[in-house]
Amino acid sequence: KRLKKVQKSYKPPPAPGAAAADAPSSTAEEEAARREKELEIERNLRRQYGDDLRFIVKNAPAAVRAMQDKHGKTRSDHLLQHTDNAEQWAVEIGMDDLCPHRKRRSPREAGYLDRLQQHLEQRVDNIRSHVVKLTHPDLFLEETLIKLEDELDETALDILAVATKAIIEKHRKEGQVVPPPVGPTDAAGMRALMEKVTATIPPPRNAAAIRDANLARVEKIRAASHALSAYLCLDAHTKAEVKKCLSTSHKVAAEEVTTLLTEMAGFGEGDSRKEGEVVLEDAWNRPLEYSAEPTAGDDADPSSIEGSGDEGPAKKKAKRGDSTAPLTLTSDNIVIRSKVLLTKSRKAPSNLVLALKQKRAEMITPSTSGALCGAGTQLRIQFGTAFEMIVYFVPLLVSVRALPVKSNASTPEPKQQQQEGGGGGGEVSSEFRRTIVDGGLPTWVSSTRGLVGRTSPVSVLGATGPASLLGSIVASKLDYASACATRALRRCFADVARKAYENPKASDFEVEIVESTALLRFVQLARSTYTPNFRDDDP
Repeated sequence: KRLKKVQKSYKPPPAPGAAAADAPSSTAEEEAARREKELEIERNLRRQYGDDLRFIVKNAPAAVRAMQDKHGKTRSDHLLQHTDNAEQWAVEIGMDDLCPHRKRRSPREAGYLDRLQQHLEQRVDNIRSHVVKLTHPDLFLEETLIKLEDELDETALDILAVATKAIIEKHRKEGQVVPPPVGPTDAAGMRALMEKVTATIPPPRNAAAIRDANLARVEKIRAASHALSAYLCLDAHTKAEVKKCLSTSHKVAAEEVTTLLTEMAGFGEGDSRKEGEVVLEDAWNRPLEYSAEPTAGDDADPSSIEGSGDEGPAKKKAKRGDSTAPLTLTSDNIVIRSKVLLTKSRKAPSNLVLALKQKRAEMITPSTSGALCGAGTQLRIQFGTAFEMIVYFVPLLVSVRALPVKSNASTPEPKQQQQEGGGGGGEVSSEFRRTIVDGGLPTWVSSTRGLVGRTSPVSVLGATGPASLLGSIVASKLDYASACATRALRRCFADVARKAYENPKASDFEVEIVESTALLRFVQLARSTYTPNFRDDDP
């Protein structure tokens, strides 16, 4: 009886072979489940942070370059570390198409994706805000306005309205241009004003319609600025009834300005203009832009970056041929003066003078001996009869000035213009002023030189009229062209002469050679920008 009871409840133990066969099956199922969980986490991270990471990776080179130009190499390297980390994060969550040169981390330890998610939550927004601010300021301002509209409470809005009214009234008493004193004070008036801002402009069909459309865009921009100031002066209750006014007005104004710039890009350049002719508007319509030329062996050696291997970011970018890698000047990332060339009593190299003559660039010295030496020596480059560039070496500066219009009449040039053309262009009024008053050094040349007393009309921003009316606008545009040319000149020196500057054993002769090369590159850049068909003269 006992045996029968045991037989009924007896369960035979599993065979040894069967246990060994079930173990790999269980491990494979666990691995598949773990992999499916990782893929689900990656999909969620791509859905949440994919757009931000894509924006960072796409605009990272331009942001690093802008950071270096504004704040120097140290901060640009710091930003580069963050953008490189963002590239690695994008690859880790399955966005391999953005960075084909990067690979996923393998093998992954337990909890790796959880730590990655924490990094994304804490750092992606901050990195993106820096990139947007450097590369897309209009987008940054639009996003800031949206946050401002959503986050300010009623008390803050009322304080903002009082402060805005006080500032407008203060500027009105000082005689500055301010918004109209009477604006909409209720929600209905603001809605009517916003209808003008968001009005649709029909596509033009002929030249007259194009002009009317451009004028309508100008009116929309004016209405948007009026809407911004009127909205800021409203109380909190009225602001709540007309939401999204700030962001909408800014977005419309930015779009219309971009459209107007595109429409007016080739304005005034008709068939009547001869091939190769240079006009005054070219100075600011085609400003100088310098792009560094990568050279062999330009490696940086900064510290390694988290998640990017043993090599530094600048070295990795140089290895993969990225010309946007930051410059490697260690002591001074921005060159603001010539260190050897035409400093103190050093004469200009004869081969440099010959090369500049072939490019129709004239070196001028204010010294009484006539020798091309010293910090007062300048370089003048004329572009037809429209404008000229005056290049200074200590410090490195470029002045773009209009050339006086030559006429067959015997009317003398106005005295004011002669004085403003002082030592900067070599047109000094007397030997006494040059040697005693100016001390043999170059003097500042007013941006209105060549415009005072000008009888021929000038064109700027699509408008043509006498220089007496548009001269101030043309002068500001020439200052803008001068700033762009100065930046290009300094970047030429920083890019070409950087190795000589970094080498403490480099002699003055070696530094002078590379600085002469940088100057010739700048002159060639100026010639190719404004006169593309220019050919060097025979020696």
